[in-house]
Amino acid sequence: MDSGGGHALFSLACGGQYPGEHHAPPYNHAEMSRSGFLAAVLIFAGLLVLASLQLRSQTPPPTPGTQQRVPVMDGDAGPCSLELTVNGIDGKPAYAATIKVHIAYGFAGIRRLDLEAGTNSEGKVKFTGLPARVHRPPLEFNASKDDLSGTATYDPSAECAAKHDIALTKPKNPIGCINAKPGTQ
Repeated sequence: MDSGGGHALFSLACGGQYPGEHHAPPYNHAEMSRSGFLAAVLIFAGLLVLASLQLRSQTPPPTPGTQQRVPVMDGDAGPCSLELTVNGIDGKPAYAATIKVHIAYGFAGIRRLDLEAGTNSEGKVKFTGLPARVHRPPLEFNASKDDLSGTATYDPSAECAAKHDIALTKPKNPIGCINAKPGTQ
């Protein structure tokens, strides 16, 4: 009476096959490695796609009405601030207009600060950290772009946090041409 052990002996003695049993092709290690690698690459690519979709769903798409970040120039000299909006001759925001200001403050105006900043596409720029008391107020913020210029005055002791507009115009008399007659200088 055999408890099944005889079949194993018969199988080993006959080359590992039972009579009538079909033998599977031998294991191909290189083919299995290639398919395993391909599966790993596909899984990794799928995870990357899912991650990018997740990030995209968390950040809202930009809309035309979304405001741009306003450039900030920090003078680090006090608590006051001024937000400027610069518009061109046509009334549209002036992109990349340059605004300059010279500030004298402290006892007898001994401390000095020169600031310069450019506007964003909405024509806006913000100056922060301005001193509350300045020597010879008001301050003059001079804006320019190409051949256009404009000025805004600001007194931080009267309005510490303010918003002003600057309208750029063509200068009436360009520098060096004041009262000059043709052919004389």
